Amino acid sequence: MYGGLVLSGDCIVTPEILRERVLELAHEGRQRIVKTKSTLRSKVWWPKMDKEAERLFRVCHSCQMVGDAPAPESMARSKPTGPWQGCAADLLGPIREGG
Repeated sequence: MYGGLVLSGDCIVTPEILRERVLELAHEGRQRIVKTKSTLRSKVWWPKMDKEAERLFRVCHSCQMVGDAPAPESMARSKPTGPWQGCAADLLGPIREGG
């Protein structure tokens, strides 16, 4: 205890009633998950803090909009075993004229 605060090492043990607000403040500016968790770990502590921060990122609409897009799937390629064993076509259409 220090001045009425409960400490765990150098970090303030955050009461349950304040955890959501602390998460919001740490997430202000829409920092990435790694930066937000690092900020939290350096200042506060509570059980399952990392999981709660990850949950916040999963439900944050802004983070989902600017988050990294998943890598595209690679094309499946096969080696033909003889002539005309493999054939492919890219189809597009119908295309409207004038527009």
